[in-house]
Amino acid sequence: MKRTTLRTSAIALGVAAALPATAQEWNLQWGGIIHQHVAFGSTDKKTTVNVDDVSIKVEGLRTYGNANSRYTATVKFVESATAATGQTNSASVFSTGAATANTFAGENGADYTKGDATSLATFVQTAVQAARNGIATAKEITVYVPIENSDPNTQGTYSGNFADLRQAVADTNTAVDLSGNGQHSNTEVHFMPSITLDSGLTFGATIEFEGDKHGVDQSFISISSESLGTLKLGKHGKTGLGVHAPSVGLGINSGDHVNFIAVDSGSGAMSGTNSSIIGTADRISYTTPKNGLGGFSFGISFASGGDNENEDPSGNGRRSGFLTKEKEAEDMSDNIDFAMKFEQPFGDANFAVGMRYGTAKEEGAKKKPRNFGVGASVGFGGFTFGGSYADVERETLARSSSGWNLGASYNMDAWTFGIETYQGEADNGDDHSVSKIAASRTLGPGVVWDIYAITAESTITQGSLTVGDEEPKAGSAGAAGFELHSSGINKASGNAFGTAIKLAF
Repeated sequence: MKRTTLRTSAIALGVAAALPATAQEWNLQWGGIIHQHVAFGSTDKKTTVNVDDVSIKVEGLRTYGNANSRYTATVKFVESATAATGQTNSASVFSTGAATANTFAGENGADYTKGDATSLATFVQTAVQAARNGIATAKEITVYVPIENSDPNTQGTYSGNFADLRQAVADTNTAVDLSGNGQHSNTEVHFMPSITLDSGLTFGATIEFEGDKHGVDQSFISISSESLGTLKLGKHGKTGLGVHAPSVGLGINSGDHVNFIAVDSGSGAMSGTNSSIIGTADRISYTTPKNGLGGFSFGISFASGGDNENEDPSGNGRRSGFLTKEKEAEDMSDNIDFAMKFEQPFGDANFAVGMRYGTAKEEGAKKKPRNFGVGASVGFGGFTFGGSYADVERETLARSSSGWNLGASYNMDAWTFGIETYQGEADNGDDHSVSKIAASRTLGPGVVWDIYAITAESTITQGSLTVGDEEPKAGSAGAAGFELHSSGINKASGNAFGTAIKLAF
């Protein structure tokens, strides 16, 4: 017994000697989550695209003696003769007779009609060459060619195959039926060591590893006390004082449903009311003590440049901002986010309301982007009702979007039942809507089973497209580029039925 005791004591002494001197003073917390979803469902997608026009634009220089003059030649193919009639000064441009390819009237060229002995390819080449040689007196020449009158035997002979480009867009008028089953997982491991000094200040670190993405989601230092609030330095999200509808099962206000229903891809509509101008980034943020001001909490955060994170050149860390990087178009910087939350019980009811506002600087934009959000919830007995609204404006996207969500839940012993909807739209016509009913049962500490049914749909509008690798550039010897302008709508709708096991430890 004595020998065993001595051996055990020696092992304990060795372990203690190997530990850092302050290890016993630190609270070495860690935890995480694993969510595993399995769902069955289907999505119908339909794309309809209408070609408005196709054009070829050529720019370059032509020489007059010792002087250079810029020329521009535009050959535009329109859907019908009527569509371009008002754009020409020549009454005979769309005549039924044969056209002379190198005859120009003012800023407009002669027409090309079906049956003309001159092929369309030759007609286009002649018009471009006329501009290069200075035959036309105008610096810009536009030749309108009705697509419906074009000779199908010669459409594809001009370099660039504009007719093939047009057909490629027309071929996108398709319908797709997606169905089957799939899985979705979300795995995170959190390390949260902290130490409280004699001064009463608590210093802590939070490091969140994304198991499915194989990277660090958040990593920051916090300094806090019950009387002073919390200061965070490092990579993290905004202040986190938002209030939203209660959510049961798979999140639809966060866009998780697109893992099972193929909607909203490329939509300009907001995907959730929790969005912000700059998401997780290197920030400095401060939040007042919870309920320290009569139920009010306030927060503010600043991110120097969330879109510009880079690995430290030394290889020893991460840096952000513009100290070592030039600003480029659409780069975000100086993001400031304000938030306020009021939470207080009134008798048997719990009431909460939150509001936030964010703004930033964006290169190339005259107006600062901004986002606004507000939400409220009330709970009594086993019921909770809530909702939120948010909108965002960004000049470089040439649109603004907004969204709202409403929901209710009821808790009964180990069961929680919920219903929720989210609706988002943009002023360009895009929209996104999703609704869900769900139930959740707590099986034990940190073990939850979910079951849910979701329906969703989205509409995406398509604007003008530029097709071709080479764009016209002034001063070149004659660069040619195709522009194909089309309008269309992508519609998608689908349903999914899923279940999940969620572990939180």
